[in-house]
Amino acid sequence: MLHIIKSFKLGGAETNLRNLIAAASEGVEPHVAYSVGGAFEDWFRNQDVALFKYAQCDHKVKSFATLAIVIRLAMYIRKEKIQIVHTHNYSSHVWGALAAKLSGAKVVEHVHDFRYEEPDYNVARGVNPSQFNFVKHTARLSDRLVVLTRNNEAFLRKHRIVTADKVRVMFNGIDTNNQAKVSSEAIREQLSIGLGRRVVLTAARISKEKNIGFVLDIVHLLRKSPDFDTKTLFLIAGDGPERAALEARVVDEGLSNVVRFIGFYPNVLELLAISEIFLQPTLLELHSITMLEAMVMDIPVLVSKDVGCNNEFITHGIDGFLLDPSNAEIWVEAILKLMADRNRAREIGKAGGVLTKKKCDINNTVEQMEQLYKELASNHA
Repeated sequence: MLHIIKSFKLGGAETNLRNLIAAASEGVEPHVAYSVGGAFEDWFRNQDVALFKYAQCDHKVKSFATLAIVIRLAMYIRKEKIQIVHTHNYSSHVWGALAAKLSGAKVVEHVHDFRYEEPDYNVARGVNPSQFNFVKHTARLSDRLVVLTRNNEAFLRKHRIVTADKVRVMFNGIDTNNQAKVSSEAIREQLSIGLGRRVVLTAARISKEKNIGFVLDIVHLLRKSPDFDTKTLFLIAGDGPERAALEARVVDEGLSNVVRFIGFYPNVLELLAISEIFLQPTLLELHSITMLEAMVMDIPVLVSKDVGCNNEFITHGIDGFLLDPSNAEIWVEAILKLMADRNRAREIGKAGGVLTKKKCDINNTVEQMEQLYKELASNHA
């Protein structure tokens, strides 16, 4: 079977593909087609997987390169006798699904973006919906659609894009045994974070839809509380278009002793190993891998309600917190309660770990996915 993705850059789709490949069973012969390298490229080259570079540049679907890409993929599918094409982002889905149809292969459309959301929803969160103008047509090229949220499933049903039997709702999967390989003391020393400091972590792309500026709003309110522990450090890992402006805001508002931006950090597990709380006030998400990694490490998570599948996955106050990403006061209240009651924080963190191991172990995800492949392969035969 052939996975098709646009790049090996750091991102949700790329991370999901890496996790699926790492846990694949011996009954599946994986191939991966891509166009642009990135941070994950060396990892894929070191795996027992065939790689096919179908383009040398980062092309858009609406480009003259599309025809050539589809032809190259179709030739590869025929040459390698590919039965299943598994696509991982919208551009690669358009190219891969067309190539599969030309070659007689079946198509699994794995949705890691916001193509199956209402246009108004996307516009309000900084996503250009015009890039998904043709989803009603491209979805019909798929034999199965794997979505992460019930909201995506409802969109497909409401607009009668495909029949219900073609859609599967499947959470992301992670290696639930994966832990940081470096001691927390060594990580603190590397980042110059004293042993007495309590770390609250946010790790995300620093862009409008991730709502990172809201973390600074939270800090402002926290510092006004007499219960705030002044040894607390809000650590923000990641890069993006809003980073420079937010770093300037930290300086201008006198927050440098409480908030630190560290840029892209290659191993978030190391940051989680020194963290007490994980914050994710995003406006746009499906099912965050970083959130799952925090939960499996028994760290209590505070995440946005009514975003992605958070409401479906987390029970508020039991295995995490679902909070309004526009009301900083309720985030401040939750943080203060967790910091004042470490036993309660541990209870919620452990419950989150149990939940994640039960529902998001990558081996279970791969088993479900490979059962889907078998169904399609038997029809293909």
